[in-house]
Amino acid sequence: MVNQIKLQFAITITCCDQRGLPLALVNAEGKADWSAEYDAWGNVLSEKFQRFAS
Repeated sequence: MVNQIKLQFAITITCCDQRGLPLALVNAEGKADWSAEYDAWGNVLSEKFQRFAS
């Protein structure tokens, strides 16, 4: 019997600001799966998560 591996993958785009800090992960449907806001020193002020597709 041959074992089969089921591969799962997702395409996301990382949107960054001028400092290189990630602002959002956008999925192939154009929706943000994750986003964050930072203060002037790069400390995270807030994060928002959307449920990733399984």
